[in-house]
Amino acid sequence: MIVSQQNGVNDRSASTLAQWKIGVDYPADVVCSGPKYQYPSKEGVHLITDGYRELGEKYGQIYFERVILGKDWQPLQPTSAERNGAVITVHYHVPVGPMVWESSFAPPHQSVEEWKSGKGFEVSSASGAKVAIQSVEIKDDTVRDYMRR
Repeated sequence: MIVSQQNGVNDRSASTLAQWKIGVDYPADVVCSGPKYQYPSKEGVHLITDGYRELGEKYGQIYFERVILGKDWQPLQPTSAERNGAVITVHYHVPVGPMVWESSFAPPHQSVEEWKSGKGFEVSSASGAKVAIQSVEIKDDTVRDYMRR
């Protein structure tokens, strides 16, 4: 079964996370194709025709890799993370490299002062307070977040 994020908005609902997690827990049976935020949509929820075409291309890629070639395809997803002082390093499984920043639309969180330099990444303290991100960078299969001290 191929599943994908329910819509193109930043959704932290349990059901959205469950769609990704089921592919992690049952990789032989289910694969999450990934998020939908990058596909063209009308209001961030329902895809337009081009968005559905692009999602269909992703499904075709997954089908070809898993069924035709017999490979264990997984989406772009984090595999581990570590913190060293003010630097958080997130390691990713990258199905098709290189990993690069999306530049065709405005970066998220521009109205959140602490995260506007995070290119979509968010950092919160144990108490839930937003932690300011100074910058982020991609290096191979990792993203490094540099927090302000």
